[in-house]
Amino acid sequence: PWATGEQEQQQQEGEGDVSEGALTVMRRVEDLSTTVGEIRGYLLDADSHLGGPAAEGAAAVLQEFLGVVAGLEEDLLVVLDDPTAAEAESWLRSFSASFESSGLGRKL
Repeated sequence: PWATGEQEQQQQEGEGDVSEGALTVMRRVEDLSTTVGEIRGYLLDADSHLGGPAAEGAAAVLQEFLGVVAGLEEDLLVVLDDPTAAEAESWLRSFSASFESSGLGRKL
């Protein structure tokens, strides 16, 4: 069946909401990545006086986190290409699965 003008408008508005939400999430994830990268750098910085195996281990976990997040950011671009609720839900499932399957959630 053909969509009515009102149905098309609602679909476009829904896509706009998903796009706005995806852009907001992307900006916040980028901010989080920047902060985690700074913390990682601090842990490895000799001036932090936190050196040693524990700091190196924590920095390695943070590096792993940054790798997972980078992949999720790329996946978020798919949501922006096809801003539907189904794509957003798929991304959220991927987000959860990335931390569960890698064991990263437990490590953090």
